[in-house]
Amino acid sequence: MNVRSVFAGGRRIVAALCLAACLGVAACSEKPRESGPPAADTNPPPASTAQTAIEGFTGKTAVDAGSKARKQIESISARRKQDLQETQETMEK
Repeated sequence: MNVRSVFAGGRRIVAALCLAACLGVAACSEKPRESGPPAADTNPPPASTAQTAIEGFTGKTAVDAGSKARKQIESISARRKQDLQETQETMEK
């Protein structure tokens, strides 16, 4: 048996133990705390089943959807009109 082969195996064991210790220290270290208070919940509470049913029967849901669609269409129309005016001004120059 060679002395070098005995120490070579020991080096591997020592290296493995050092690696395990480093990983253990990294895993167990305290994580940095987030600064500031926790973020507030911005989602509204869900509507009850009864409220949803009443809104469906009365047509409120459809009216709300129509109003939202109209606002989106008006926004898109205004943006297109502005782009067209800018293009016409550029062409005139």
